[in-house]
Amino acid sequence: MGIGGGCRMDELHKMKIDDIEDRDNILIIQVPETKTNKKRMFTIVDNTKIGVSKLALYKKYSDLRPANTPTKSFFLGYRNEKCTKQVVGINTFYKMPRMIAEFLKLPLPESYTGHCFRRSSATLLANTGANTLMMKRHGGWKSNSVVEGYIDESVENKKEICNRILMGTSSTKNCQGFSNELPGCSGANLIKSEDVVNFIKSKDVANENTVKCGGKVFKKCTFNFY
Repeated sequence: MGIGGGCRMDELHKMKIDDIEDRDNILIIQVPETKTNKKRMFTIVDNTKIGVSKLALYKKYSDLRPANTPTKSFFLGYRNEKCTKQVVGINTFYKMPRMIAEFLKLPLPESYTGHCFRRSSATLLANTGANTLMMKRHGGWKSNSVVEGYIDESVENKKEICNRILMGTSSTKNCQGFSNELPGCSGANLIKSEDVVNFIKSKDVANENTVKCGGKVFKKCTFNFY
């Protein structure tokens, strides 16, 4: 929840069971109370690549919730292999990243605080090449400068800059520039970067909004090939 939603400690502490909608294959979480008074929504889905079912963990944790719990707070204490009726406090959320760092034997574990959930979420998103608008929507930030700081610090962004400066190339592997779906560009049937290179060489342009490649006419979307 902390990483997926870029949540602050206070937001995790105040999260209620009513804020979470379980649709079997996806969780939709509302964050009604934020530092900036701006409502946010995020989702949690499974990613089999990491070998851990996040939805299964959520459901297992939810099923451990004691009956007749007087509070609607979602996060409850877990001791002696069962959940208690005590709400997880902000101080506990503050200590969690340090406990994780110690378990992973990371250097300087004491430097990991409760803000790591939100910071790690922003950094991971920035590493995917997310733009400023996407970052602002995800974290609920109003300031461009805060978001630009995460993008500037992104390791993947630094690697991209290095590739362009020293090698004259980009690490971008696929061009997400064209789609053959005429009603709009949904990202389906994307042309590979080598096909775009061939198109550029042939200059086979149907008009300013469409191109021909491989005998097909494609509707132009955002051209993002380097």
